[in-house]
Amino acid sequence: MIGISPTGILYVDNDPESCEWIKNSFRTNEKNFDVVCINGTDDALDRIRRQSFDLYILEYCLSEMTGPELCRRIRSTDRDTPIVIYSALFRDVDRKTALEAGASAFVVKSDGFSNLSATIRRLL
Repeated sequence: MIGISPTGILYVDNDPESCEWIKNSFRTNEKNFDVVCINGTDDALDRIRRQSFDLYILEYCLSEMTGPELCRRIRSTDRDTPIVIYSALFRDVDRKTALEAGASAFVVKSDGFSNLSATIRRLL
């Protein structure tokens, strides 16, 4: 019997603790997702060139460029893969900036993992 491969998600965040929290949350609550965490945008772009993913989750505030800037870079070569901007920011202007950059969704971190998970399931 051939098994169904897990859905590949790339999560980009500068904070290693946030990466671990996301990986553990998916491992515990959403076992059919395989999450790869990257801590820098240059590393993320390199990984994206070498490997395809089913969905991207980008922190809004990254060190080399913002999440929306990284989203624009991804969209320049990939118009279809869902991109979620995941942020502690909650202002309308931040949401608008993310969506104008090509994000499929904007999720506020304080809304909890269940909201992120539901958004991802909806997009996939």
